[in-house]
Amino acid sequence: MLTDEALDALRARVDAAKSAGDIPALVEMLLDDHWKTRQEACFACGELGADAVEPLLAVARDADLNEYARGHALLALREIGDAGAFDPILAALDDEVWQVRGYAARALGVFADRRATQPLIDTYHRDDTEHCSVRNWVVSSLHEIGDPAALEFLREVAENDVDGGVKATARRAVEDIEAA
Repeated sequence: MLTDEALDALRARVDAAKSAGDIPALVEMLLDDHWKTRQEACFACGELGADAVEPLLAVARDADLNEYARGHALLALREIGDAGAFDPILAALDDEVWQVRGYAARALGVFADRRATQPLIDTYHRDDTEHCSVRNWVVSSLHEIGDPAALEFLREVAENDVDGGVKATARRAVEDIEAA
């Protein structure tokens, strides 16, 4: 656990890198062992926009890095929302590591691109017996995308998923998509 002083120092380091537009320094922070450092760097990269896309994609694609660094890179790409990141994020749904698939699933919703609908459903089925976070992120992104083609699937999830949170997210998605 970070002390208040350590957290303040971390935020100052991140803010300094962000203010200077020092994307390499922020990307390096995504590789840190502490989750809070990765989280703060993720948000900062997201605020820097398009200039951060290629370095973040490099981190997200590097299978030699840990899943959390790669995942936070995917979340930063979500924050940026650059259309050029859509296909690489979509490809990350096929990653061997479930956490990376989950972060990719979560990142896709912001694009509201219906091309992600079926790959997200496939990811849900790949992770259907474990990893409720992956299933919930899939359902959340399908909700954001709002594709009526996902309604039958979402109704099934709302009825049959083993996790109450996933069911509730699916019910909200069905209600909102039907109302649109």
